[in-house]
Amino acid sequence: MALRMLGQSGIETAHLKRQKWIGGSLFTNPPINTVITQTGSLNAGLYSISIFIYCDVAALFTLQLLDTDGSTVLQSQRVRFTMEATRRFDNMIIEVYQDGQKVRLITGEAVVGEVQASFI
Repeated sequence: MALRMLGQSGIETAHLKRQKWIGGSLFTNPPINTVITQTGSLNAGLYSISIFIYCDVAALFTLQLLDTDGSTVLQSQRVRFTMEATRRFDNMIIEVYQDGQKVRLITGEAVVGEVQASFI
């Protein structure tokens, strides 16, 4: 994922610490709770994240921040698509509270069609 870690003093003095792209596979007819894309373990800190999502049908997705072992969802945000589209969500700020937490995007419902997403 092309996550940009922000400086400790906040967004006003943000600086690029690292940037990478995490591309997801193309899924056809994925069931509910399919992991479309996921980061590896992250260091504690603030991150600015952009997400590209492609879908050829209406669909619901959920962006989640997970604890260190991936068993508990700490925060989540749903994203609804009402038609075929490719969308980009820019500069979402995510705070990772503890080293080892992860961010992932899952399907919020079964999808009859194709979906793909990337963190940039």
